[in-house]
Amino acid sequence: MKVLFLSNHRKNYNGADQHRIEKLSEGLNKYGVNTKILYMQTEKNSFFHQLLSMILSINEIKKWNPDFIHAYTYISVILLSRLFDSKKIIYDFQGLRSHEILLCPGKLRKIKARFVSYLEMLAVRYAGICVTVSEKLAEILIKRGKSKDGVFIIRNGVDVNLFVPKKRQIYSNIFRVGYAGGFQSWQAIDMLIEASKRLSNHKNLIWRLIGFTEKQKKIKDKINSVNNSNFELYNYCDRNKLVELLGACDVLIIPRDKNRATEVAFPTKFAEYLALGRPIIVNNVDETANFIKQYKCGFVVETPIEFVNLIRTLMYMPKEKLDEIGQKARELALNKFKWENICKEYLDILYFNSQDKYY
Repeated sequence: MKVLFLSNHRKNYNGADQHRIEKLSEGLNKYGVNTKILYMQTEKNSFFHQLLSMILSINEIKKWNPDFIHAYTYISVILLSRLFDSKKIIYDFQGLRSHEILLCPGKLRKIKARFVSYLEMLAVRYAGICVTVSEKLAEILIKRGKSKDGVFIIRNGVDVNLFVPKKRQIYSNIFRVGYAGGFQSWQAIDMLIEASKRLSNHKNLIWRLIGFTEKQKKIKDKINSVNNSNFELYNYCDRNKLVELLGACDVLIIPRDKNRATEVAFPTKFAEYLALGRPIIVNNVDETANFIKQYKCGFVVETPIEFVNLIRTLMYMPKEKLDEIGQKARELALNKFKWENICKEYLDILYFNSQDKYY
């Protein structure tokens, strides 16, 4: 079996969408599948740049003649489904980009969101298979007319050999709250800033935020301007450094505002947090909250005040107790989210949908 993965980024790009397909490709390859990633080198993310890059890649795709083509942009899926057997086309539908656009500033965002929503659903209709990251997103696709037989859930996983628990400093007086990821409007960073103000009298409380780029200078300056709070701000880094920085934290957080875009998402960082063996705090927004409640590996908060009170409580909780909760998180990562298991699930999906019996 030959599976071609398409990326509209350069090879060394470290975004979550590309990391996902690279791990899926690597995992399938270990199970004997012939995989290849086609990097289309698109530096700009506009509709026309993606379309041009896709057109220029057609001959190379035909030459390799894959059994399945895995793509995560609606432009790629729509074009490929017109040129190849649509049963071969897999749309990796990771979120509602149209609703994310509505959360961003811009006078034309409503028009752009409608246009993107139309293209997203067109790609869903044309693709032979749709894989999503959450049950809610799968439900949306089915409600909009996609057959249940054509929708599957493949969650974001974690390399459990890289993301391993670090030994906690039992006698340290410092209590670190860690976050790594983007700083878009829906990430509820304002909730952290407000919490830091309310807890500013706790000098041993450190807020460690990781993932800043040049584009986030405004939000970084805003955080730095907060008086009497203890923030440690780190720029975007590779995963080895990320493990080191997050591993020194006592609890890890995924702050998110509730809206249409976040409700259907499944953050990549969730599985990575779990593997680090630390308690996780999430807002009651997406399916991560269900996992936290079911496996008792963290805490779910409803309001900013509840978040502040929880942090204050955890600061005085025995670290041995925190480790017990963190161990449950690690066990969940090993049982449900390690890439080896997720890739095996994906292989079963490909086998189920293949025209020939390869195994």
